[in-house]
Amino acid sequence: MAEVYNSFHNYVQYITPFDCDLWPDNPYLSSSGCSAGEPGVIYLTTRHPFPLAEAMVHEMAHMKLFSMGIGIEQADAIIENSPHEMYYSPVKETERPMTAIFHAVYSFIHILHLDNLVLKKEKGAQEWPAYLAMAKDTLAKMKYGCSIVVKNIKTSAEGKLFVQEFLNKASKTMFETEQIIAAYETTG
Repeated sequence: MAEVYNSFHNYVQYITPFDCDLWPDNPYLSSSGCSAGEPGVIYLTTRHPFPLAEAMVHEMAHMKLFSMGIGIEQADAIIENSPHEMYYSPVKETERPMTAIFHAVYSFIHILHLDNLVLKKEKGAQEWPAYLAMAKDTLAKMKYGCSIVVKNIKTSAEGKLFVQEFLNKASKTMFETEQIIAAYETTG
């Protein structure tokens, strides 16, 4: 977890908690957000430590992409797909531009990496099955999301290496999650 912790302060300076009346019976559901217009500021709900940590990592990942010129609706660098080219988002369950798809995949792979770290460290904890269920859901969405990126992303020459390195990391992260799931399903 040290690598996540050590990079967080480079992108996030202000954490703004807020209350959310949605999902009153499920403390694992959360809400968070940030924007390129407010560098270093993230907003999030603080109902449970696990989704709080996920939200912090998720928003940090968005901040990383914003700092590289990749916005949600269009990019000034790296990604060259037209904002009018739309692709299905497994996270939002609607058509979105490639920049939004990449933001989702990039930020949720960061979450999945954190989930893997927590699942390995907290095995045996009472809430571990709930954490595993959340990781399974994220894994399914990221498998689909990564396939959309692989098939459709257009990058600058400089962006090609960045995207390829990220996709390699995403593949390793998803494989690790699959191993954790398989070990649990085998041993219970």
